[in-house]
Amino acid sequence: MLHTARTLKCKDDLADKRVLEKFEIEKVYWERQGVDWGIVTENEIPKTLAQNISSILRYYDLNNIEGFQNLEESEITDISIHMINLLLRETAFICTVYLTGCSSNNRAKIFLC
Repeated sequence: MLHTARTLKCKDDLADKRVLEKFEIEKVYWERQGVDWGIVTENEIPKTLAQNISSILRYYDLNNIEGFQNLEESEITDISIHMINLLLRETAFICTVYLTGCSSNNRAKIFLC
């Protein structure tokens, strides 16, 4: 299995000689570990993706959301599973709408894979 590591840095910071020296050390470390290493800047990350991640990141730990602090861990797990299932069904519905010309059996096979 090929492992991958990426360092995130603003492109303007790559002009700093000391930053580049540190990245060279990091690169050598990851190469010795057999890991594919690289640098990612804001140019490689689509803005919509970054905005979507930012929007959902605050829900990573439901205990930080008002009304969830007094729930048991098992209750939060149950709610999480329910919400994931709703999201998957909604995603499947949206994808189905765009798959014009497919029979319902073909759609089911696509979403079960």
